[in-house]
Amino acid sequence: NTLDGYINAFKTFLRWASKHGYEINESYKDVTIGRYESDQLALTFEDVKKLEDAELSGAEERARDLFLVGIYSGQRFSDFSKISKDDLQDGFIIIRSKKTDTISYIPLTESLERILIKYDWELPKISSQKFNKRIQMVCKKIGFTESFKRTSIKGTQKDVEVFQRWQIITSHTARRTFITLSKEKNLPDHLIMKVTGHRSLRSMHGYARFNKEALRDLARDLFNF
Repeated sequence: NTLDGYINAFKTFLRWASKHGYEINESYKDVTIGRYESDQLALTFEDVKKLEDAELSGAEERARDLFLVGIYSGQRFSDFSKISKDDLQDGFIIIRSKKTDTISYIPLTESLERILIKYDWELPKISSQKFNKRIQMVCKKIGFTESFKRTSIKGTQKDVEVFQRWQIITSHTARRTFITLSKEKNLPDHLIMKVTGHRSLRSMHGYARFNKEALRDLARDLFNF
């Protein structure tokens, strides 16, 4: 998927060059990679509630709280870990993404505000590497131990590995969870993108995952004559 993004960006440059009079070999149009639906996960509403209710202390509690800020805000770790009271404007946290320079408008929900007030708007400082290890330990402790099969592709080689769910939860799971749960609640795509800072629907949709339990329940209701 990363390579597909790079190729498309390079094609955009070549189209620009052609438009401005540079001689371009048109065969670049035949180069395609295609995107792959990765086996990344998002948490369910039940998972988030379990995280909220977990009795934790010390570093584990701080990692859990920071992870919840990521879920409630829909931001990358580099952005949600830096939220401060200076970003608050008229009920929104307004920040500019460190990675893409886009502006996000994050509604200050009760759940998000509760954690920010808990730390007096000075969120715990931790590196992303240490954070990922700690949130994985938290998720293991509270029982996210179901098996999860993940396929990786290198060239033409497909490798399938089986993990416990806590092993593949990272800071980015929070952003993916926000998008997935927002779509389950039918929040319009253009509003989700205003929160997350995504510039394209294609990119944003790449983060969304479906809740198998929700699909199962809807199907049962559909055929429950």
